[in-house]
Amino acid sequence: MTKQRPHKRRFSRKTGTFKAGRGNASTSFDFPKKRSKNRYHFTIFVPSTTAKDKPVSQNTFTKRLDETKKFASEKFEGTTTTTGKGTYTDNNGKLIQEKVGIVEVYTTPKKYKKYDTEIEEYLKKKKKKWKQESIGYSFESPNRPDEEIHFV
Repeated sequence: MTKQRPHKRRFSRKTGTFKAGRGNASTSFDFPKKRSKNRYHFTIFVPSTTAKDKPVSQNTFTKRLDETKKFASEKFEGTTTTTGKGTYTDNNGKLIQEKVGIVEVYTTPKKYKKYDTEIEEYLKKKKKKWKQESIGYSFESPNRPDEEIHFV
């Protein structure tokens, strides 16, 4: 068995691209030079608890994530999902720690504006169904480049 040589990568200052390849073959990666003016980004934080701080089963948490991904994918054609650890202070001043699902969506302004009311209604419905004080939601757009966090 022969050893594969690692790919060599070069950055061209002239073109602003990285070139990677082996031998005569090469692939160019053209990185954006300006911030996109036609993309919105929003995130829904899916809780793994009910009634503030009572953990739900892994199966229930997975169903919540799947429902949220399905909702967003049907409207916006796709999502990116990760999990993380979240903390917040409840209405009584108690620190709550929980696993959270992080469902991210990139879309066009036209699609976002078409479905923004449905997103809000979805979050309100899930807040009640999942017995939450609030559900976290973040939003970014070219007009609002700093992420805004909202609680529904």
